[in-house]
Amino acid sequence: MGITSIKSIVNKTNELIEIVKRENPKEDSVSLPSGDISNEEIWLPWVDNQQDFNTKTIEITYTMSNKKIYLWQTGDKVRYSKTGYENPGKAVIGAAQVDGDRKLIIENDNISLLKL
Repeated sequence: MGITSIKSIVNKTNELIEIVKRENPKEDSVSLPSGDISNEEIWLPWVDNQQDFNTKTIEITYTMSNKKIYLWQTGDKVRYSKTGYENPGKAVIGAAQVDGDRKLIIENDNISLLKL
């Protein structure tokens, strides 16, 4: 399977969003104020089990409400969860197929991906 790369992140929430890739937190982390756009590139990690989830997943934190959304790819889809590891997880709204460049849209209650 190919590489899925987030090339742009849009924060459509009313709070600061923190995005951290557990696999490489010093290199792959973004703080994004409400209404802002980031052009930081983050590759979506392959996650096939709980151990991969614990060490590789992208964690999106809503800093005021402390909600979290976890993002990864497995099989032929980009997946997410609001509670922790799920096998296989829910397919992300929008362009959920793996491989290619994406824009991540973060809203108050969900996330979606658009093809670039």
